[in-house]
Amino acid sequence: MTIGPPTNSFLLPAGLLLLLFIGFALRQSGLSRSKTPLAHSALLLCVTLVAYALIGFSLMFPDRIWAIFRLIAAPDFIRFSATQNTSTLAAQALICTIPVMIVAGTLAERIKLLPLLIFAALLSAIIYPIQASWMSEGGILAWAGFIDFAGATTLHSVGGWAALTGAIVLGPRLGKFADGEVTPFPISSLPLATFATLLLWLGWIGLNGGAQITTHTAALAGLITALLTSLLLFKKLSLPNILNGALAGLVSIAAEPLAPTIPMAALIGGVGGLIVALTIPMLEKFRIDDVIGAIPVHLVAGIWGTIAVIFTNPNATIDAQLFGILAIAVFVIITSTAVWLLLNLTLGLRASLR
Repeated sequence: MTIGPPTNSFLLPAGLLLLLFIGFALRQSGLSRSKTPLAHSALLLCVTLVAYALIGFSLMFPDRIWAIFRLIAAPDFIRFSATQNTSTLAAQALICTIPVMIVAGTLAERIKLLPLLIFAALLSAIIYPIQASWMSEGGILAWAGFIDFAGATTLHSVGGWAALTGAIVLGPRLGKFADGEVTPFPISSLPLATFATLLLWLGWIGLNGGAQITTHTAALAGLITALLTSLLLFKKLSLPNILNGALAGLVSIAAEPLAPTIPMAALIGGVGGLIVALTIPMLEKFRIDDVIGAIPVHLVAGIWGTIAVIFTNPNATIDAQLFGILAIAVFVIITSTAVWLLLNLTLGLRASLR
């Protein structure tokens, strides 16, 4: 099982996937008040790539045990570096940065750097690869008939569950919820956040295996639905929420981008945009502080997109899809909560005055 695009060719998929990481980093910088998200993102990239290459890749693909050591020991480095194994390692390592950046964006402005880096290492080396390996041949999710082409659940909701548990353990930013009111915090740069969303949109083509028409259609539908929902229900336009609608459309179509017709892709993406517009205020009612809106986009829309596979892929069943969603949710919630609690007990999660 390979989450994301075919990796026979290294440059195209890896280049598009790198755009995803850049988009996440710039998006966090644009939507938060923090002055350090780009520096933190560079450290997170290094930690994620190393942790995944050393441990995570072998857990996710047991037939390619310790591939990084074989790479180092290869006498003919040039020949070896052109193999599919190395291309797969490079692409999958970049894909692994997605759940890490979801967590970082949600917990921005108030989490210490060291525990964030430690959690990113464990997420990349153990939590994400183990559940992803269940999609391999012989894995429990593959056996059950679970379908998730580009990781709406096995990738995006993993980051969403890890971010949600972290937000609950860490708590909101100081002053976000006071006297029963939600305090809107300033956004550093809407143009930067918009540019970052467009980068993510482009990079998603690589993640969705080159399914350009359905990917674009779902994103547009999500954007339009989020816009209309904001106008009709909340009587205001919120550019961050509208941008989140486009991303929710992209996440929703990720589970099965190849089978849907254009109208069906629009329906799937449109529902994703509606979900985001409705979920963000619900999180605030529960005093869950998500700086960039990643939980509605990646967790809730990811679950919806995984269920929607049954409407377009004749091989999908509702029982298999729900089983996969539930199995991954239970695993990630338990492991992530344990790690967050341990880090909070030993190092403390909250940065001073945050």
